[in-house]
Amino acid sequence: MTESKNLQSKDIKVPAEIDTSFFYRQVPESSQLLILLHGYKQTGEDIYNWLQPALPEDVNLFIPNGPYPVPIRQKDHYKMTYSWYFFDGRTGEFVRDMDLSLRTIEKQLESLNWLNKDTMVLGFSQGGYFAPHISKVLKSIRWICGIGSRYRFEDFEKAFQFPIYSIHGTKDLIVEYENSKSSFNKMKDLGNKGKFISIEGLAHEINEDCLEQIRSLIAGEIDFA
Repeated sequence: MTESKNLQSKDIKVPAEIDTSFFYRQVPESSQLLILLHGYKQTGEDIYNWLQPALPEDVNLFIPNGPYPVPIRQKDHYKMTYSWYFFDGRTGEFVRDMDLSLRTIEKQLESLNWLNKDTMVLGFSQGGYFAPHISKVLKSIRWICGIGSRYRFEDFEKAFQFPIYSIHGTKDLIVEYENSKSSFNKMKDLGNKGKFISIEGLAHEINEDCLEQIRSLIAGEIDFA
């Protein structure tokens, strides 16, 4: 609570229901699930359209929108985009943490009866930061991979029971390459298995070289070395 001359402010929590949305593709004969997590000011459709060329047809897909709306003003309308959380880089504190996003994804997967599937997770940018945290609500994870992101190693005290991966461009100026690589190495220091994959010349985006690595990862062709 902050105070001014004759003015006070107070923060309280108000229980509320929110509308959430997600995209999915069901393959009844498959026990595998691939989750795609978009970046900040993006949508599930954005990440799907980027990654679609690398996605196999024989796995279930779950592509949620973040629960926090971030409207972007266009010339004559607002484009609705989303966020998984809000973090203040100046203070190093969350303005809105990941808890609502975790509870939302848990409820959405529960509605599909998909919490127990053999799950792979791909997250781009902010979605990559968020990706390892959803291990708190998923029952069976094969691997998690962040693209153009970093691992918040400071949030974890021990290794995961599944491998982690990172795909990062050497020319990324939004999430700096060396910062991402350093955070990955600190996750390895905790005992995590996995691999940091560098894409030479790639900026904060996804190109064909990145898609090829994703194809190999989904196919199980990338080891922990």
